Amino acid sequence: MATFRQYRLSKEEFERARAEEAYMYAVRDFWYDHHDEFMARYPELYVAVKDPLGDYEVVATDTNIVSLIDTLDAQGFDRDEIEIERVTDRILAPLGLLLEPR
Repeated sequence: MATFRQYRLSKEEFERARAEEAYMYAVRDFWYDHHDEFMARYPELYVAVKDPLGDYEVVATDTNIVSLIDTLDAQGFDRDEIEIERVTDRILAPLGLLLEPR
């Protein structure tokens, strides 16, 4: 029989998860804060941004996410340093909802 202790995160794992969650919300806020600016410059494009929580830089844009990732790889970017978002005014269903079994 499994015990609670087997599934409990260590303090380090818990702190890392909290830091990742805080980063995720900060990046979400970045996209919300810059949405109008990006819609004016990059409508209906995937936008790749380096350092979204600092002096951000748009490093690539494309209509196709696969092509965008290929471009980033060719330029030598570490995927963990880049945040990608599709800039649109349309409401898009979260991927999880599209993949849920019916």
